Amino acid sequence: MKYWKDGFYDGSANRAIPEGAVRVTDEQWRALLDGQSEGKEIRDVDGVPTLAERTVTTTELESRARAKRDERLSAVEWRVSRHDTQVRLGVTPTEADITPVLEYMQKLRDLPTQEGWPEKVEWPEIPEE
Repeated sequence: MKYWKDGFYDGSANRAIPEGAVRVTDEQWRALLDGQSEGKEIRDVDGVPTLAERTVTTTELESRARAKRDERLSAVEWRVSRHDTQVRLGVTPTEADITPVLEYMQKLRDLPTQEGWPEKVEWPEIPEE
């Protein structure tokens, strides 16, 4: 037997059920969890757990965009490091002109100043090696 009051409680686990909690059937519980796994969120509506469309805040969008940007930066940093190492060792660099990679990295760093950030991001193209 399950209960809800700002979260789920399992009545069979000998745990204290908060005062005012409502009983939730196994079918309701499963449907709520299935909806949550499909991207919806469980909200408390007048004490009853209810599925609702998930609202993504600007802060969450910005966090996701920054994470994606940081992944893209990390994916090319090795090219700059390799180039610098080869130059310092006097070895002919694998990439004769690293400038396009550096420009790409700067464009990624400048994304937060782009019009529409973070709701609409125009990602720069990664330069070919």
